[in-house]
Amino acid sequence: RILNPYPFFFYNDYSQEPDGDPLTPLTPMARVPNFPAKMHAILTREDLSDVIAWMLHGRSWRILKPREFEIRVLPAYFDHS
Repeated sequence: RILNPYPFFFYNDYSQEPDGDPLTPLTPMARVPNFPAKMHAILTREDLSDVIAWMLHGRSWRILKPREFEIRVLPAYFDHS
């Protein structure tokens, strides 16, 4: 490999690869889902795609409508007092 100058990174982009076993739950039964599992559940919901979505490169996500996220997503997925 040739080391290119900053900001060049080596990474594998898995964002477009299909899930090998889509029926396997991300969190075992009777356990509270962790943050990545909750975010996966949120980001795969079509009805929330106008509120939160993956960035085009597939390595991060962005909240598109913060107020809608606060009203529709936070109470449903996260316990906040």
